[in-house]
Amino acid sequence: MENKTILLFRTGADNYSVRTIGQADIELLREWKNANRESFFFRKIITPEMQEEWFKSYQQRENDFMLVIVNNSERVGCIGFRRLKDRIDLYNLIVGKTEDAGKGNMSGALDLVCAEAKKRYPGLPIMVSVLRTNPALKWYAKRGFTTVAEHEDYVELERKA
Repeated sequence: MENKTILLFRTGADNYSVRTIGQADIELLREWKNANRESFFFRKIITPEMQEEWFKSYQQRENDFMLVIVNNSERVGCIGFRRLKDRIDLYNLIVGKTEDAGKGNMSGALDLVCAEAKKRYPGLPIMVSVLRTNPALKWYAKRGFTTVAEHEDYVELERKA
């Protein structure tokens, strides 16, 4: 299996890191996902048992990386990416600490993660599927994503920049 360990740093005024999740992160990720479930395809409440099962399964999946964004030793969000046949799929982008929204942590983390994904899977497009009701659609557009396919409930976006 491919090495799932990723540790990325951004230094300067917005000093933070992006790292692979571990067992100690999964309860917080579950809380974030449940709090934001209306923005995702899976909208049911995730129980601790469901999260444990997901984590076990995730650990076995090659080419699937879930990362937590850390700012000043505090976990403030998460982002995942995985290789799906002919593309890199971004998923579960969540601002965990709403008071950190608008500070650039997610945008910076997105840039770091996209660079890492391109390094691992050169030549593959970076895509994300977003529900039409998700307020993050405008956020993605500001970060170089354009619509490449439209469906009844969601759109597929590709990062061009």
